[in-house]
Amino acid sequence: MLKKSFCALLLSAAVFVPAAFCASVSEITSPDNNIVLRVSNEPALSYSVQYKGETVVALSKIGIKIKDAAPFGAVDVTSSEAKSVNQTWEYPWGRQKTYRDQYNSVAWKVKERTGSRTLGLEFRVYNDGVALRYLIDKGTVDADEYTLEQDLTEFNFNADHTAWYADFGSFSSSQEKPCVKQNLSLMGSNAHVGCPVVIQTGEKGPYLALTEAELNHWGGLYFQSAEPAEVQTLFDSGVLKTG
Repeated sequence: MLKKSFCALLLSAAVFVPAAFCASVSEITSPDNNIVLRVSNEPALSYSVQYKGETVVALSKIGIKIKDAAPFGAVDVTSSEAKSVNQTWEYPWGRQKTYRDQYNSVAWKVKERTGSRTLGLEFRVYNDGVALRYLIDKGTVDADEYTLEQDLTEFNFNADHTAWYADFGSFSSSQEKPCVKQNLSLMGSNAHVGCPVVIQTGEKGPYLALTEAELNHWGGLYFQSAEPAEVQTLFDSGVLKTG
């Protein structure tokens, strides 16, 4: 199974209502209860994020586009697994040797209503951030290799926030441009903005950072903007393996 790298938003158990051909909703709360991630399959796969009761990421779509196949449309959640993790891991370099790894998570398996394809999704909520990833296997792509053309994950905001980011202009660059301070609306639909994108959501914050994590298979995540308060993921498509 290919595990797409986490697309992370930095900043108790889930509630899940299973039912065939109806809405399914999971609410995952950070261990300290400050962050709430809400994911739903109606009217399409989507999520939103609240921090201390305030919406910091408005309703945003989730999805992928595989070459020679339509994007996932309406889906049903066929299984859901919630868990809580509190452990430590060691880092061989840097100022600190051990780090705490604490989060609550939900893993979904979804199936197309009008087809047979399945897709896995994993959502994690930490005390300082949210992460999601797509889990692609032979149920998603009945082939040993496939081309992932688009990552359709969105980050919608309630306003045209101030942000700091660097537009490298293409997928091939030295990645040595300065981060500029400007509104999200100036990012543009032809941008190739590298990680991270830092966003100030209010006069006193909180500040968000859009970035990528657990780069086990490929990196190179970029961002572009289609609307004044919407950021979309962007990457250079390529051939990937399911195994």
